[in-house]
Amino acid sequence: MDTKVIEVNKNIIITQRITDPNVVSFHTNINNVNFIPDVVIVKMITFNSAEALPTGGAGALTATPYNQVFNIYTNLVDDGFIGSFTDVGSNYPNISLLIKKPIKGQYLFQLLNPSNIAVNFIGDITIHLDFIKYKEVREGKIY
Repeated sequence: MDTKVIEVNKNIIITQRITDPNVVSFHTNINNVNFIPDVVIVKMITFNSAEALPTGGAGALTATPYNQVFNIYTNLVDDGFIGSFTDVGSNYPNISLLIKKPIKGQYLFQLLNPSNIAVNFIGDITIHLDFIKYKEVREGKIY
């Protein structure tokens, strides 16, 4: 396999809006990757927290943007983790993960805190994944 020559790829955008404060995970179906990819590249993770900001009054909530860090766990890849982010903003990790299996079905995505404990969240999350199959290049004899 020549990792410089892409035979085929498929970009998938996963978008989820979470409005229930008790939610700690979500599932998404991926059924349109019609080849067995060698890798998946995590191109972008965007999260916009809908948690209330502190008002300074009695009973104020304590969620403050950029004070929370989340790791994303998924059963899509053997490593389990595909990236991390803060509670507001976008990042572009360009993490390449070996996958080498058919991608078809329902996959779990879960946000974990830095101690790897599932956390609830309210907001919008978008994950851009690029599934890639590299071209097989056979080594030839050089005379």
